Amino acid sequence: MGTPTPMRRRTDQRMRGFIVVALVALAAGGYLLFEMGRFSAEYNIFAIAAERRETRTEISELRDEIATLREQIVQTETVQVTEREAYRAVEQNLSELQAKIQEQREAIAFYRGIISPSSANAGLRIQDMQLLRGPNESQYRLRLTLVQVKQHHREIYGRVSLSVDGAQNGESVSYPLSQLLADGEKRSWNYGFRYFQDFERRLALPDGFSPLTVNIELVPKGAGNVGLKQSFPWSTSPERGTG
Repeated sequence: MGTPTPMRRRTDQRMRGFIVVALVALAAGGYLLFEMGRFSAEYNIFAIAAERRETRTEISELRDEIATLREQIVQTETVQVTEREAYRAVEQNLSELQAKIQEQREAIAFYRGIISPSSANAGLRIQDMQLLRGPNESQYRLRLTLVQVKQHHREIYGRVSLSVDGAQNGESVSYPLSQLLADGEKRSWNYGFRYFQDFERRLALPDGFSPLTVNIELVPKGAGNVGLKQSFPWSTSPERGTG
């Protein structure tokens, strides 16, 4: 090989310079691309972090709203329960008040019937007779109220005679009070009062006996006193004050 000419040397120098410049430019471009990629990545990270913070904030707000709504639901249910209890209490008080008013009306009618009855007949009277069921099918409670109408200047005395007509084994039967009283009941049934008197007797019916009619006779003591006979159909009724 010969010695390079000056022109060849200059061409080689230029080529090497171009290569150096190209390498430097390539390195600079690569670095710029690296920095841009890193910046873009950091930007995406910041954006994602910001979105997460916003999402957490929204979730927290929604949880607070759910808690508030649940509290409102509990309060509403509590108010409804309180209102229902108040309504029930009002209805119960109203029912009790109506029952008391009815009792008072009956009491007023009762005393009015004693003091100033619609009937002009004075003297002894059966004001009320009730039959209430006892602890078993054959036992009953008989309630009787006697009054003295208009003649209140003195007490009247006497005794109550009672019998029950009915059927037994296909035949008509009448049982006197002495055969109908439950164990422990007094055999004698006397009365003595000026205005009115209440009685209650426990009855025990014989086996197989179907009662139909209750016959009550009031037998007064003393001359001039008029007695009373009255019959009532055998019919049980609910006790007053019960539903």
